Amino acid sequence: MTLAGRVRKSWRAWTDYQRFRMSGADASGLVVYSEGSGDWPHVGPVLDQLLRHGTGYAYCTSDECDPGLLVRHDAVRGYFVGTGTIRALLFRDLACRVLLTTLPDIGAFELKRSPRVRTLAYLFHSINSTHTVYRERAFEAYDAILCVGPHHVRELRREEELKGLPPRRRREHGSVKRDAIARSWASLRASGPGPDVRPLALVAPSWGDGSIAEDPDLLGRVVRGVCGASWACRLRLHPMTVRRRPRIVEDLRRTHRALRESGLFEVETDVNDDSSLRAARVMISDWSGAATEFAFALGRPVLFVDTPRKINNPSWRSFGLPGLEDEIRSEIGAVLPPEAVDGIGGVLASLAEGSRDRASRIEEARRRWIFNVGCAAEAGAGHVLSLLRAGDSAAADR
Repeated sequence: MTLAGRVRKSWRAWTDYQRFRMSGADASGLVVYSEGSGDWPHVGPVLDQLLRHGTGYAYCTSDECDPGLLVRHDAVRGYFVGTGTIRALLFRDLACRVLLTTLPDIGAFELKRSPRVRTLAYLFHSINSTHTVYRERAFEAYDAILCVGPHHVRELRREEELKGLPPRRRREHGSVKRDAIARSWASLRASGPGPDVRPLALVAPSWGDGSIAEDPDLLGRVVRGVCGASWACRLRLHPMTVRRRPRIVEDLRRTHRALRESGLFEVETDVNDDSSLRAARVMISDWSGAATEFAFALGRPVLFVDTPRKINNPSWRSFGLPGLEDEIRSEIGAVLPPEAVDGIGGVLASLAEGSRDRASRIEEARRRWIFNVGCAAEAGAGHVLSLLRAGDSAAADR
């Protein structure tokens, strides 16, 4: 970004922050903080349900392109706060009954919890276990946590026992994005079959250590293996990967130019466009939470490339609980060693051929691992309303 662009964004963040303070938006009760547009599929439907109940909110985001800023409603006010000093000031000085966010680690690093926030509530954007892929102190500062499934409840309770933390309000929420993908697919399926095209594999890596995207050679072999088996390949990079490596999309498109020109390969940039999720017959992933969204929404299998496991909490073994990521892989798909990806085409064909039996196993796993299937947004809104009503007496609800 040019210097002029940075100055413009900083000025907008400052003026929006002043507008936020002067409006008294935080005094209305609910403030929502979003890191960016990737959070909207998880929190947006919950906020829509709150509006149906007559409950408004102030929406603060670090992304100028966040869909949450486009909501037009008398009870909604949106603010861009950037990622620097203005955001830190917002968190430091905020006063509200409930601060709802999908951002972990508040209080552990530069963003500190304001003592005038009565209830700090966390909404998951991943089904992954709390004690493995998240940092050691990721959830210590939160009063209420909207859990995707029973494993989250168990893990958080165990953390409280190990660390002597006050009991947090662990609410049975579910997966809003899973529900949205499932509804979208059901609508598309009801409209009738589409044209007969080559099968599609969606590559959706996690980010950081253990990600397919962090190993250019491995990622290239996966892409070439998929396309070489006459499957179309779409690559959906994690937003954090793109944030950390801004040139990666351009570099990948240049590297695989011939495959792109033949229509076999493309890198996606719109994380809110679920069309490839709905169209893919198989997802290829590593340790990403997107894999369970895909499998549990569509009943389709995932091929896991067995990269080194992503562990961000060095103390995870002290919990005495397995990580969901290990338990669930064999239930929703198959695992392939990295050295075997050159033969990925045969594995994709095998997964696609056994889709009916595997769909039954995936449905059974979904019932065990996900709360409120089909109504997570309504459940989430109910929990937020309960937190708002609790007010100063929130401790009695623990």
